[in-house]
Amino acid sequence: MAWEDVIGQERVKQILQNAFVQDRIASSYLFTGSEGIGKDALAIEFAKLLNCPNPIIEIDGQKSKAEITPEFDKRHKENALFHQNIISVFGIPAPKPNSKDEVGLLSGLADDQVKEIQEELAKKSKDPYYKMNISGTLAIRVSQVRKVKQILKMSTPSNGKRVIIIFDAHTMNDESSNALLKSIEEPADNTIFILITHSPDLILGTIKSRCQLIRFDPLKDAEIKKYLELNNIGDKNNLDFILPFANGSITRAIEFADEDLQILRENTIELLRNGLRKANYREKTVGLVESICSDKNRKNVLKSILLMAYWLEDCLKYSVGNKLIVNKDHEESIAKFTSVFGNKDIAKTIEYCEDSIRMVNQNVNIQMIYLSLIMKIRKVLL
Repeated sequence: MAWEDVIGQERVKQILQNAFVQDRIASSYLFTGSEGIGKDALAIEFAKLLNCPNPIIEIDGQKSKAEITPEFDKRHKENALFHQNIISVFGIPAPKPNSKDEVGLLSGLADDQVKEIQEELAKKSKDPYYKMNISGTLAIRVSQVRKVKQILKMSTPSNGKRVIIIFDAHTMNDESSNALLKSIEEPADNTIFILITHSPDLILGTIKSRCQLIRFDPLKDAEIKKYLELNNIGDKNNLDFILPFANGSITRAIEFADEDLQILRENTIELLRNGLRKANYREKTVGLVESICSDKNRKNVLKSILLMAYWLEDCLKYSVGNKLIVNKDHEESIAKFTSVFGNKDIAKTIEYCEDSIRMVNQNVNIQMIYLSLIMKIRKVLL
């Protein structure tokens, strides 16, 4: 992957290249913006640039260009996250009880867990827009941060810079955040931290204040469509339907690039409508939830809850006269829904959807989560 392989984000690319050429590289960065818009991709590309032996540099007025060499790109195009100077930190399962305290970031885990993590990391390294899905993970643990600090103390890179990329940095709790703070305050030589998050409000304030903040922009529909077409993702005849749901995110577009998306949306809307009937709703609501959750496919359930959240967001927009909605082909239905519930706290129901998405990601019983969500929405809207 080289700069041109990163979709969009030309402004951020220029910021990072200027910093490299002018030798004004910060010791810590905080990349913020929605999921799937290229934060991970640019972090990986910048880490490669920082470790390329003879980068290609061009200066043209206020704009600088810094590229990795074709040879370096070829060697690390699909395995950059396994480079000796690049350390990836992300949520992993808890180690086995009484496991040995070793330096390795994956020490203490069962063999099948290590295999799953390595496979997910390989997929991420090959495609930085891939969203890793590791079983049993909730947060970045303090033990992980401590092991990174051990690694940094043991050696310094002889060539290039050591880059610690912390994916989903907002999943660090107070303990792991405080453990990281000291390293950011007093960075080791030739060491760069890149924290990546879509929820900067959850990052410890003292960490944020010590990082250079770089905000990423949502991608344009044309940029997302180009990526989907190049990677043969989804039905080409269905892409224009998918794009409004992507909300500027490649990751979100991939999640919705499914031939059955329209059917799932109709089933989800039917579930919402049925759940808001004043009487005789229970049996059918349970049946609809069971149908959506039938194969215990968490991704399918996540899509359904996201579709419900988008529908409710459209209703909220419509209630204040904003007709720039995602479900454009359902405007009449949204108008009717809003005429009935527009004076209720629809924003609260969207919060409940977001809470439910977090719980589904934590491996809680998905059917119970969905039923609970419908009951909570009923209480707000009825």
